[in-house]
Amino acid sequence: MKVFILGFKARADVGSGIPRYTYELVNNLVKTAHENISIKLMEFGDNPKGFIFRWLKRSFFAVKTANVVADVYHAVTPPLAWPLILARKKPVVVTVHDLFILYPDLYHLTKIEYEYYRYVFNKCDLIISTAEYWKKDLVRYFGIAGEKIVVVPVGVDIERFKPLNITKSDDMKLVLYVGGLSREKGLGILLKAFKLVVQELLNVKLLVIGKGPHEAYFKGMAKEMEIASYVEFLGFVPERELPRYYNMADVFVYPSRTAFGLMLLEAMACGTPVIGVKRFQVPEYVGDAAILVEPNNIDQLAKAILRVLTDANLQRSLREKGLQIARSYSWERATRMTWKVYSLISK
Repeated sequence: MKVFILGFKARADVGSGIPRYTYELVNNLVKTAHENISIKLMEFGDNPKGFIFRWLKRSFFAVKTANVVADVYHAVTPPLAWPLILARKKPVVVTVHDLFILYPDLYHLTKIEYEYYRYVFNKCDLIISTAEYWKKDLVRYFGIAGEKIVVVPVGVDIERFKPLNITKSDDMKLVLYVGGLSREKGLGILLKAFKLVVQELLNVKLLVIGKGPHEAYFKGMAKEMEIASYVEFLGFVPERELPRYYNMADVFVYPSRTAFGLMLLEAMACGTPVIGVKRFQVPEYVGDAAILVEPNNIDQLAKAILRVLTDANLQRSLREKGLQIARSYSWERATRMTWKVYSLISK
């Protein structure tokens, strides 16, 4: 079977989001396929700024893919399905990782954009949704038949992200954040909650891993709230070093308005208690293996952090449940399920 994948940069050192999905999919396909398989990946690169330039680039990729011949064509996001549709490729599979476009606090969706997405979903032969939550949105808001949608959860590299023999300090509790330094990721909410935590516990530190456009803003925020001495901004950390930080932490916190991130599964796979946001697909993925709070609720978040840091039984319970959950979300499993989709649609 010949599989053509239109995706983003697929490298082992790309640790998050759709590039990670692309890398793991390509890397694991040959391992899990039950017959000869040929994979061609075309990297789309970064999205240009501006509506017109994005459309021009997508149209250009329709020309680039015109002469490609495959048994299955897979776009790793809905916008990347457009070039395949323009090039009249069949059958086309598209992966839907989220539908933030439908939520006004995250995106202002125009009528033209809505019709564009509806057209893409209807033209694709099959849709892979990474969660039941998004499958329901596809059915409800775009009128897509449920049988056209297959739920394939994302995974975590449980060989890399695992418990390590690291002794945690009794003198200092560590709270960890890993993610982009932008407002929608919720770091501002975490800093405000952390100020309340510091008022109750002095032997605590917040480690912030990541980079982004608002780094200076968050550093200034910590300084203004007089908690800068309790917060350490570590910048970008290579993925190979992340397991050590997860294992060092007493709790991992991801308060993003976009809710889900692969980091939740990575932390669980390392045996670290997790606090997330009760929104979108997060409850579906983590069940009762994490403490979930309402988005933007500073008091609730602060109390959750304090509970985890001061309750050894809760820590133990979250650790055990988290490890169990993480083991059920391997990339090998996700790829096997994707292979079944290819086999089904290529017949």
